[in-house]
Amino acid sequence: MKGIAGAYIAVTGASGGIGLATCQWLADSGASVFALDLKPLEEQVGDFVQVDVTDPESVAGAAEEVLNRAGRIDGVVAGAGIAENDVAAENMDAATFDKVIGSIFVGSFSRARRSDDECSNRVTAGS
Repeated sequence: MKGIAGAYIAVTGASGGIGLATCQWLADSGASVFALDLKPLEEQVGDFVQVDVTDPESVAGAAEEVLNRAGRIDGVVAGAGIAENDVAAENMDAATFDKVIGSIFVGSFSRARRSDDECSNRVTAGS
């Protein structure tokens, strides 16, 4: 495959901000987009799959759902992140900071690990 057209791409944080803009760009470029987030938009770009990126089991379930629908995952965009009441990091308590960091780093790690495991399991001889 060359380029984005025809690729199956999962995007977290797909219901807002950078994630939503990324979904739109990928769809406009010919990719099949899987929009992963906690709640869908009324006019979601891509096929919605519910996920909580701070929960590794939820990430695993979402990856399995995308694989069941598409048969493969060609790429993952880690666009999910949370902001807590627009509080600057230096003013956050430890629990809030952990939640914010968890959504970004733990979620990204879980998505990457799960995608890598699935890719390894779905590669056929000679590929």
